[in-house]
Amino acid sequence: MDESYRKAIRIILAIIVLLLLAFLFIFTSPLDAHNIILLIALVLIVIGGGNLLKYKSHQSWFHSTARLTSFEVKKHKELNQGPPTIYLYPAVEYEYEVDGTVYKNDVVAFEKENIWVLDGYGWDGKLLQSKAKWSQWKVGMELPVFIDPENKEEAVLIVEISKRRRSHHLAFILAGVMLSALWLMFVYTT
Repeated sequence: MDESYRKAIRIILAIIVLLLLAFLFIFTSPLDAHNIILLIALVLIVIGGGNLLKYKSHQSWFHSTARLTSFEVKKHKELNQGPPTIYLYPAVEYEYEVDGTVYKNDVVAFEKENIWVLDGYGWDGKLLQSKAKWSQWKVGMELPVFIDPENKEEAVLIVEISKRRRSHHLAFILAGVMLSALWLMFVYTT
């Protein structure tokens, strides 16, 4: 089973557990049921903000140079109601050296969704893959690598968050803020 499917299943299970807890809270304490809106708002803000802070904290990792030992473009198929959407992303292996020790890693970015590219052509007629940061990578090429100073086995090649991914995390924060405002309106009008 693909890692993205496992991640989706974990998210779905977490949502189900959260909804069951919300139902239990509403059922056992109906007069305080409006507080569940605040709880959900805070969870959304923590999820969105936590992911953005994770990217920010990784930018302080120290830089070095890695040598690409393996490179392959893989496909990920998203099943939609219409035809499936196919995304391309790099599967790599690379080596880097820290304090005389050679480490091997295969992590390109913290989230695969941050680096994948739609398989197709853009409005300009160019293959979308050609616009990806990783499109020119070749085996043997030297690339910048970001290494965790506390655990030198943990490294990543692309530490920046894409605009598309950033908007997902900001949407969580915005939804949480809007739910908080809704909760405040409810509390102060009743």
